[in-house]
Amino acid sequence: MVRKLVMFYPKFTVLLLLFIFLSGSLYGQGQGLEMAYYQVLQKTERLENSGNYQAAYQSWNELDTKDLNRDQKAQRAFKMAYLGLVLGYKEGPGAMRRFVREYPSAPEVKRAYTTVGHYYFTKGQYANALAWYKDAEGFHELTDQHQFEIAYAHFKLGNFSQATRFFGPLENSPHYGSRALYYSAYVDYENKKWQQALSKLDRIDLEQRDDLEVWGLMADLAFRTNNFEQAAAWGIRALDAIQISGDKRNINQGSLNGLVGRAYAQMGTHAIAINYLEKAVDKPSRQKARDEHLENQFYLGQAYARLGQNEKAVAVLSHVKADGLLAQDVAYVLAGAYLALDQKTEALNAYKKACETPDERPFTAKAYYQYAKLTYDLRLSYTTVPAVLESFIKRYPQDPKRGEVEQWWLSTLLESQDYDQVIAYLSTPSLLSDNVMGDERQSALQRAYFLKGRQQYDQGLSLAAQNSFQQAQKIKTNSLIGDQALFWSGLIYAESGAFESALSMFDKLTDSKRFKKAPEWSMLSYEQAFAQMALKNYAQAQEGFLNYLKQPKPVVKENEARLNLADCYFASKAYELALAQYNAVLNTGGGNEDYADFQAAMCLSFTLGLEAKTQRLVKFLKTYPNSVYRDRVYLSLGSAYVSMDKIAAAKAQYTQLISEQKNSPLVASAYLNLGLISDNNSEFEQALNYFKSVVNLYPGTQEAISAVQSARNTFISLGRVQEYGLWVDELDFISIDQAALDQASFESAKQAYAAQNDALSIERFEAYLENYSQGRYALEAHYILSEIYWRQQDVTNALFHADFVIAADENPSFIIPTLIRVARHYLSNQEFGAAESSLIKLLAQPLDSDQRTFALSNLMQMMSDQSRWQQAIDYANELTPYLSNNTQDPLRAQARLISAWSYFELKEFDLAREQYKDMDELAKGHYGAQLNFAKAYFAHLDQDYSGSNEHIQNLAQNYANYMVYGVRGLMLMAKNFEALSDPFQARFILENIRDNMHDFPELQQEAIEHLAIMDQSKDAQEPENSAGAPEMDGTKEPSSNDKNQKKQND
Repeated sequence: MVRKLVMFYPKFTVLLLLFIFLSGSLYGQGQGLEMAYYQVLQKTERLENSGNYQAAYQSWNELDTKDLNRDQKAQRAFKMAYLGLVLGYKEGPGAMRRFVREYPSAPEVKRAYTTVGHYYFTKGQYANALAWYKDAEGFHELTDQHQFEIAYAHFKLGNFSQATRFFGPLENSPHYGSRALYYSAYVDYENKKWQQALSKLDRIDLEQRDDLEVWGLMADLAFRTNNFEQAAAWGIRALDAIQISGDKRNINQGSLNGLVGRAYAQMGTHAIAINYLEKAVDKPSRQKARDEHLENQFYLGQAYARLGQNEKAVAVLSHVKADGLLAQDVAYVLAGAYLALDQKTEALNAYKKACETPDERPFTAKAYYQYAKLTYDLRLSYTTVPAVLESFIKRYPQDPKRGEVEQWWLSTLLESQDYDQVIAYLSTPSLLSDNVMGDERQSALQRAYFLKGRQQYDQGLSLAAQNSFQQAQKIKTNSLIGDQALFWSGLIYAESGAFESALSMFDKLTDSKRFKKAPEWSMLSYEQAFAQMALKNYAQAQEGFLNYLKQPKPVVKENEARLNLADCYFASKAYELALAQYNAVLNTGGGNEDYADFQAAMCLSFTLGLEAKTQRLVKFLKTYPNSVYRDRVYLSLGSAYVSMDKIAAAKAQYTQLISEQKNSPLVASAYLNLGLISDNNSEFEQALNYFKSVVNLYPGTQEAISAVQSARNTFISLGRVQEYGLWVDELDFISIDQAALDQASFESAKQAYAAQNDALSIERFEAYLENYSQGRYALEAHYILSEIYWRQQDVTNALFHADFVIAADENPSFIIPTLIRVARHYLSNQEFGAAESSLIKLLAQPLDSDQRTFALSNLMQMMSDQSRWQQAIDYANELTPYLSNNTQDPLRAQARLISAWSYFELKEFDLAREQYKDMDELAKGHYGAQLNFAKAYFAHLDQDYSGSNEHIQNLAQNYANYMVYGVRGLMLMAKNFEALSDPFQARFILENIRDNMHDFPELQQEAIEHLAIMDQSKDAQEPENSAGAPEMDGTKEPSSNDKNQKKQND
């Protein structure tokens, strides 16, 4: 601590010299001349004694020098140089130098050096003063005053060793002893020789300690030697002296108040400490270093905190802009105050700063534990939550709380879906503490394998997921997780078409009491029923779907279950029961109403007859103008009218199908049926036109082959058999001679496929394509091979055959499922360009509502992921009409949430607010992260900064895996704290974004720029720092010594 030191010094005095150098030669020159010289000498002495230096100087200047001897000229030159210094003439120092140079042997020379040295000393030109005093040393004419001036000049120039050398001999001086001790002690103070400094100060007379302000320095030294009681006492003595003197503007008051306050704080007397520290902080010493002001703020904040006045503690400490160890002290105390106020986010930030040091402090481990705990509780981190917890484990491997933190770490690793790291750690027991061993470790490992399998399944990695689920089943610690893994293994088998294997796994779970506690239990009967339906075991499938529908409402797949149950009844020819289920679907309005209505009409043909069927189908066309089943309705109506012998009506339906549904795969059937009707009515030319239309428009399809075969009889009826042969020869997809072989080869391959013999199926279909690359069944063979290869995860061959199906673009029955498969593959591999292309091609096909929903929903999501906000909104709007009206429908919620975030990113905040309305319960995963950030931003716009921070805390706690929103939230939180006048939190957050968020360079740059602005603002508010070496104070100089000091100088 720098001290204000005081030195008593006399005013510049008149140099009294009486030069009476009488010699015989002087008398020899005449009494008149000598009388003139002595008259001037006497006159100037009187003038100097009366302080009339100007008149004295003028008298010497007017004295004629031509008849003066050398000694008299020397004395005149010296007196004029001296008086010039007294009068402050610029030529004064120069005149003295000329005197020394011209009269080097004059007796006044030795006094010339001390005179100029003293002159420069009084001007504060200490280097010049020392230069003249150095020359004076050779004459051994230095008085105590000169010695003191030399010592003090060295002191002011920072030459402490030289200062000590000159102060030492003066310590016993009657006049300069106290001051010499004081400044010598200060040198020891600067050299951190606390006890030696105190010993010197203790030698100063008590009467002089107030004048010299010794008490303040003694208090400082006592504090530094941990004698806090004495520091407080001496500090109060110094303050009393200032009070007695009436010097209310004394620049040391702030420093002394701070020192006394810190001393009381160290003694634990915080209430008294606050009284002094508040004064120090309110009026800091302008002459003291910035660090002292920061220390006073820290001790004041700490005292508030110790007395439970945490709001005051936060108000003080949050504004302390400290560095180094003090910054950590501030952060630790501030963190405790925040925690006491239940401001956990702020406490987390402060604890983090408190433990950011390579060197251990007494509180570092405690701070780190609190930082780790709050990070875990709030799920808030500037890196990742697991990384923070892991760092504690590694830094404090022997800490008693390591086991607790380790449990948190494993939990958050699972939350963050970093299953590989969990598995690696748990598979290496030597890394674990005693808290994570045995069954607990096995249970955690089993859960990690299971969750990893779920993750892989969601990514479309079925084989990898199957392996993870099997690993989870091998561990027997937690039977429930084992049963869950078994269920998902069965689901993967079912999705690959291995329904018998799937059923064997599902059946093992039927009687499991443990599995009834699993969330998958509710889906078991549905998946069993679906597998039975795929195996055409309709009775068992019906039973399974009925059991599924008996579950308490709401049932997740109620609509799908009813449709599947109805289809099973229909396939079993239980048309009344099927009709009831189809109608139930229509009544619930859960989606797929057009399919249920169409199928209900199909049931009516077997229950109430063709008339009822046609009536319902006609009504269907009015009810569902945009249904994807309209082509089927037209075809079914046409067939019904043919059966009812309403030929004109039948032809009208087929014609309407051709004109309205140009892209439908059933158009070929419509042309074929029109040809058959015309042939039956002996309209042979018209029949041939229809048959040829099928062949020309849909070559290679089954309908085209049937048209060629049907046309044979028509040509025969016309007697144009030769023409028929020529026509068939021109076709490249059918050969009359090889048609039978083509069909036989294909049927052989299909038999292997029906038997689920994939290897034999591949062999036979590949052989078929090799022999009949343009065969009538080539398209279907490519399609089936693609499906088999997909099932075997042979992506290369699957895509090869899928590309053929897509390029042919002939049969929607093949191209639609193929495009869906391909799109899913590209989506799971994040090949979004190819996925987008596939989905757009899919939208050009005649899709049912589920297929269109698949395409639009994935395009919508992809546009959102790629920040193509307007396109995301457009796809969401296009998707909405195909969705259920149920506001709880997940896909409808997804469309709204994507639209809301897209509007938010487009800065259409009103539209975003409207879309986000009532979506809190439906926003999960990254949609929840987006919603919480949007809410935080809206609150910030509304100037509800505390409310904004609450949303950001929720974002951090519940959506830690979504760093992009978390980091944006941190930046917003910094701005909120700045608006709330909490610069500590604002600065801390910005510094962490700057130092840690390397994956977000734009936000890092924003943080850097904002910190620069804060620094400029803070610098403008800092107290002035003009600390330096102690100054002499001439206002307290004792006047009784003036004449003696004047004589010494002379």
